[in-house]
Amino acid sequence: MITAQPTLCHRVVTVGAVTCAAIAAGASATAAPYIWQHSAITYGRVAYACTDGIRLDAAVGADFQRPDDPYVNTAVAAQPPPTTDWDDPDVTLVMSQPISIGRLKDGPVPVDVDGEGLVAMSHLTSSPLTLRYQKPLALGPIAVNLEGGQPGTGRVTAEVTDCSLFAKIDVQPGDRKNRVPVGRGNVTVAVLSTATLDTRATDAATYRFGPKGAASRVKAVRDVDHDGRQDLVLTFRSVDAGLTCATRSVALAGTTPSGGPVEGTAPVQPTRC
Repeated sequence: MITAQPTLCHRVVTVGAVTCAAIAAGASATAAPYIWQHSAITYGRVAYACTDGIRLDAAVGADFQRPDDPYVNTAVAAQPPPTTDWDDPDVTLVMSQPISIGRLKDGPVPVDVDGEGLVAMSHLTSSPLTLRYQKPLALGPIAVNLEGGQPGTGRVTAEVTDCSLFAKIDVQPGDRKNRVPVGRGNVTVAVLSTATLDTRATDAATYRFGPKGAASRVKAVRDVDHDGRQDLVLTFRSVDAGLTCATRSVALAGTTPSGGPVEGTAPVQPTRC
């Protein structure tokens, strides 16, 4: 079954290049430079901007003295990025997701912000936020705001690349219940191609499946969902994947040719229990 936020410098982040006196902290050769950018009271650091969603760290500046724990707001995104303000009628939002940023229990910590140097943060996400768009996006620039797109707030910008954080996968193609054997046998998983992701071009050797991260034993290509696109079909040993009678969902993760993530999840029904 198939499943699947002052006066600001508006920074533009692209692969291998950053404007506005960027300080690249922990940049990756396979994604947009991993740098903190200033919006208004919030700060964001994009790990991946994919065609179906975005993964980023979020923080609140200590200078703004926000006592709330956690800081709660809405993350919005637009493609193309706004050329004026977020409330401009020409701005098309492609995402609106609630976010929560926890307050640091041991006091503010400094982070290296693009063009500003070290800035103390009172709130910081403990792990990256993974947020889904309302529709698949084209490759190109995107702008994100962590304060609901309120007038006068800025943006964190990045370049959408060919990765997928919510890839469509089909576990045991042809079985609507996604029944998977426990203790022995194989599990087949199809990574479905879309208009923005050709799964045949992804590296089959990088895919890992299940709680134990099993590598695939067999690779094939065929049109599983009959949409005219060829899909990548992988086979894994159930034991290697670490499936048990308590398993109710499974995850699959691989990489694109550019090194970005391809990640998908699906519910399953264990058998032989």
